[in-house]
Amino acid sequence: MAIRTLEQIAEELARAHAEAEEDTVEIYIAPDNSEIRLIEVAETVGTTNEILPFQFDSQPARGIDFPLSIVMVSADEMQAILNGELELPEGWGTPDSLRLIFRRSR
Repeated sequence: MAIRTLEQIAEELARAHAEAEEDTVEIYIAPDNSEIRLIEVAETVGTTNEILPFQFDSQPARGIDFPLSIVMVSADEMQAILNGELELPEGWGTPDSLRLIFRRSR
């Protein structure tokens, strides 16, 4: 069995989350070598301007070999993050280091 990279697992998780949650419009990944860090932009998330990650342990039995942190944000919050007006969690890098890995076509 081939070993999957953090990036491959992150992209698979992003697709699965987007399929399960139709209100998810974009998903970004924040670079890290030991943890999957996703920022999910959803139409039903209210704007609070609080960036609080949900954290999950790795689940090797399910093929998730890295811990996972997910931040759920509104479209307005994501724009504020990209503009440098709203800070990412500590250690998540800068807005220009984020990579878009999913965008829903409407």
